[in-house]
Amino acid sequence: MLNQLIATYTELMTSLATLPDEIALAQNDLTNAKAHKQDAERVLRNMDDDLIIAAGGWKAMGANDDERESCRMATFNVHVSPPPLTWKS
Repeated sequence: MLNQLIATYTELMTSLATLPDEIALAQNDLTNAKAHKQDAERVLRNMDDDLIIAAGGWKAMGANDDERESCRMATFNVHVSPPPLTWKS
């Protein structure tokens, strides 16, 4: 019984010894992921601005938010969407 307790304690202490390094790696991965997310959000905002400009600005897109959103999505579909898939027989 005592040997089993000592073995379990040793195993736990060995596992705990690696935790600081694992936590540091996870924090580094999280920091990198946040940076990539911010970059992606910036690119998306720039694309959205470009689409609004391509449509002629907010005033040209409609009189209210619903019309503007509809026009923005239509402009997005024209400028960004990939061509439709075609099936080959």
